[in-house]
Amino acid sequence: VLDRPDVVFLASDPVARTVRLEGRAIATLDVTVDPLPGAPAGTSLDADVHVRLCDVFPDGRVMLLADAARRVSLRRSFSRPQPVEPGRQVTVEVILPDLAFDLQPGHHLGLAISASNAPRYEVSPVPVRLTLHGGSTLDLPGGR
Repeated sequence: VLDRPDVVFLASDPVARTVRLEGRAIATLDVTVDPLPGAPAGTSLDADVHVRLCDVFPDGRVMLLADAARRVSLRRSFSRPQPVEPGRQVTVEVILPDLAFDLQPGHHLGLAISASNAPRYEVSPVPVRLTLHGGSTLDLPGGR
């Protein structure tokens, strides 16, 4: 997955001591959505934002810790979709499930962001380009 051209992968510096992650991580992402060439005309624009939190081992192996997705049109409410305008920057909050994990010394924390995670999740019916903007944040659960 991480080698796909539609995946943005960000990694921290290696940690010097054990870092306890306990609770929910929340990714607050500033994104724009644009249709790709060839998208059907007159189709409502929408996209999914998929986030994967990972443990990156010193040897480069990557282990999934938690993942979640949020549909851009449902960014404010799961019961009242909001229109998605091409090129308009919006903020999407992706809440990952609770976790309890000790990130070991020398390991990195990784974050993969994409517009799809098939076959685990249904593919968006309209092909889109999802652009991630600066100002996005990842709030990590504290432990010790």
